[in-house]
Amino acid sequence: MTGMVIASSVPVGTDVQGTPENGANATPPDAKKLCAKPDTFGCSGGIKGYNDGNDFGYTCTSDGQFKSLEKCTCKDCCRLTEDGKKPSCCEKKDPHSA
Repeated sequence: MTGMVIASSVPVGTDVQGTPENGANATPPDAKKLCAKPDTFGCSGGIKGYNDGNDFGYTCTSDGQFKSLEKCTCKDCCRLTEDGKKPSCCEKKDPHSA
């Protein structure tokens, strides 16, 4: 699999899908925007209405869908690890939390 690093072109404060401000009904980021090129990965500086505006890392499938989303509990903390091939947060959100 070939990967390409993409920094999110969606700035913090951009309401990607007209989503609620946060909370249980918040819609995840739009895969069509972040996964426009197949087999990509990267970090986003956060999107209003998702994950309290905190960073998140993502990987994309060959058909332009999310393979994984990793929510960070902080801003400006998502980094690419493993020689730039895997997004990772310096702090991870508890997967069992709402």
